[in-house]
Amino acid sequence: MKAIQVCKIGLAALLLYALPGLGQFEGRLDAVIIKGEKLSAYGGQELKFIKVFRYDAHRHAWRIIPSQIDEFDERYYYPSVEQPPKNLSARDELLFMARDAGDFASVNEWIPYPGSQDMPRYQIELTDSIGQRRYLYAYFVTDDNVEEDPTDYMRYRPVVGSAPDSVISKYYILSYNPEGLWYSISIPVAENGNDQNFFDRLKIRMQADITAYGMISPNDVLLTEDNFKKDGESRYIDGKIRLIKTWEVKIRVKIKVGVSSATIEQPISAVVLKYYPYYNEFSFPVPTSFSGDEIKIKQVDMLRVSTDLQPKTAVLRMYANNDLWQHPDGVAVDRVNDAVSTNLNMAAWNWWLQAGNGGSLLTVSYLQPILGVTPSLYYWDNLTGTNDTGGAKLDTGDMTSWGDTGIKYGAMVPQSGGGNINMAFRFYFLGRNISPDTAYALKSQTAYPLNVVVREQGVVVPVELTALSATTKQNSIHLSWATASETNNLGFEVERKEATAVAWQTIAFVKGNGTVVSRRDYVYEDADLSLGSYHYRLKQLDTDGAFTYSTILQAEVAAPKEMSLAQNYPNPFNPTTTIDYRVAQDSGETITLSIFDMLGRTVRTLVNEPAQPGYYRILWDGRDDSGRMTGSGVYFYLLSDGHSRILHKMIKVQ
Repeated sequence: MKAIQVCKIGLAALLLYALPGLGQFEGRLDAVIIKGEKLSAYGGQELKFIKVFRYDAHRHAWRIIPSQIDEFDERYYYPSVEQPPKNLSARDELLFMARDAGDFASVNEWIPYPGSQDMPRYQIELTDSIGQRRYLYAYFVTDDNVEEDPTDYMRYRPVVGSAPDSVISKYYILSYNPEGLWYSISIPVAENGNDQNFFDRLKIRMQADITAYGMISPNDVLLTEDNFKKDGESRYIDGKIRLIKTWEVKIRVKIKVGVSSATIEQPISAVVLKYYPYYNEFSFPVPTSFSGDEIKIKQVDMLRVSTDLQPKTAVLRMYANNDLWQHPDGVAVDRVNDAVSTNLNMAAWNWWLQAGNGGSLLTVSYLQPILGVTPSLYYWDNLTGTNDTGGAKLDTGDMTSWGDTGIKYGAMVPQSGGGNINMAFRFYFLGRNISPDTAYALKSQTAYPLNVVVREQGVVVPVELTALSATTKQNSIHLSWATASETNNLGFEVERKEATAVAWQTIAFVKGNGTVVSRRDYVYEDADLSLGSYHYRLKQLDTDGAFTYSTILQAEVAAPKEMSLAQNYPNPFNPTTTIDYRVAQDSGETITLSIFDMLGRTVRTLVNEPAQPGYYRILWDGRDDSGRMTGSGVYFYLLSDGHSRILHKMIKVQ
């Protein structure tokens, strides 16, 4: 048996959230992508025979799930839709939904179709941030009696007459204008929406100074989404799990050189949009040179990407991760001017959310670090539109603004040699009234996806130790392993060695199962560790005193990348509650954690001292700074490092 690690991740703290029809497995909104090179036994075989199944351990039954295989050519481009599917190559991608995963199946449990044992199967193990596992199995099946799953998560509807170009998911509908910008987003009633369009248009704005043929243009150039023109027909690949849409784009810019003016059209790289059942993804490249470097951007004064709200969104509220301390209940979309702006983390994932009765749009973005420039998130709620430049207020679509929200870069000088300024986005289209906790959890999933391991398996039951792994969760390291069978197994000594140490230390003993012929799973948590790197191994002991060592695993407890504050527990509480928080590497010298009442008065200061990066836990006994027991009611607790603040609510009961 061989195990292939597809991705190794750091896992954020889990925030459980409720969405209709979904379980509690983190990552259940994700599409899982497996490269063809991980299915090497099927290389060169016909794609149509590769099927994915889930196993139900309770019923001892198998069920095929929706899946698809997308092909890449030798340049790692998607082939045209006219090319029929061929044979699996290392470049191709197998896709399915994490929510369709099922139970573990031993190698003695096999699908009941003739010929399915002629080739190995692939076990696909998915692990979330709290160590929960789900499994799927890829088989090579030539039996024509296999019934395909009729579920079709994704559909594409091209322009037909007056009907728009649309992407239709089971959970959302996106419609596009002739230039490829969305102008309609709706969430079906069946998925907790109201089928109404609540977004007007995607906005792209850039103001810049340029040089043309060695001369500085006397006028700024303002690029809007109307400067981006579709160049040719759209191409798409339609599948059950993912739809890929590509088209060539050119930028049309009017420039003035001396007393002359000219219109320049500059092609840019093909736009590639990837759509999944709950979200879509795209990277947006902003070019810094035109027409073979004869026309260049000298300085970018403003660059922003945003979404414009429709009048039907008057019941929405806007939230943002960097603004919750100031507006914990969000900002209402009400046409009353609320100019909200907050700096975003560089080289980090950020989120903002509009949520209401019509549905919710969660935007998760990754911003390219640019020297000397701090991007900001803004929300502009007014009648006339966002002030882009020089007092000009530009709107889109129906010309009736109900605000827009997005990211904005300030003045910047492009790097020498041209190139692009890149921004990556993921848009989640979800049901109504999604909470900020849900937004945070989905942001964490985007930044730290599911851990995926692919194993090639034959029908012979292995005897060796399997599935040995170490996963870091905050300042704890979770060890997990399994045995396919056991003979006279007394148990396992868990040994640990710090990176700078010489000797191994036995830290625990885990009892074995003697002699068994079926899989057994084991776990051990090494908790409350200091920051640093650790090595682990298992010493397997037989009842007769013989022993063998496992391979050595390495895991690291790293300093948090950002300050965070967890929800207290229990909540509601009486009289005590526990609060966990993290101190990041770049935090200030002093950390404060304080309790406030509904009137904003300080009740108790729990922490006010310098703190090293790491993970912390503190107990509040329900008393104020004078030692008196506080009454029942709503309280707030605020964490601050001198740069950032995080606010949460708690409830004390009698």
